[in-house]
Amino acid sequence: MARYGACQPSLHLGGRSSGLRGVSSWWSNICLLGDDREATGDWFSNGATRVIGNGRSTQFWHDLWCGPTLLRDRFPRLFQLSFQVDGRVGDLGAWEGNVWVWDLRWRRLLFNDLLVVVTRHPGVDREDAWSWTLSKDGCYTVKSAYSFLIKGLSAMGTP
Repeated sequence: MARYGACQPSLHLGGRSSGLRGVSSWWSNICLLGDDREATGDWFSNGATRVIGNGRSTQFWHDLWCGPTLLRDRFPRLFQLSFQVDGRVGDLGAWEGNVWVWDLRWRRLLFNDLLVVVTRHPGVDREDAWSWTLSKDGCYTVKSAYSFLIKGLSAMGTP
């Protein structure tokens, strides 16, 4: 941020980035976290995932929070039938005692495997957060990003 300024508003804060001309591809990818339409390879999103807390800042269909694939891509027909395409994880269910009960609403009655995939549920005492999957402690380091990129380039046969 000291070199290029803040991503305003950044995707991981619920907005869309703007003014990324003239910045490094690394900073562009960080600002475009999860948005493969404009990122120059989206390498950064391969190492980042959402850790669900209360689910209030994580979109159910549009954020990576439940496995390596967006739910809208894994279940495209269900996504099209959902009344809650812009819903947040924490808004699509409620606690009943100590059990999280999903309240997914469809344009028609469905029986599907989606509930099997979204068995993780929001926590009650913490906010949603990002986690860096390429390090054991979940924290991003430049070293882990470089190692990931170098291994990826080596696998593609790029010197």
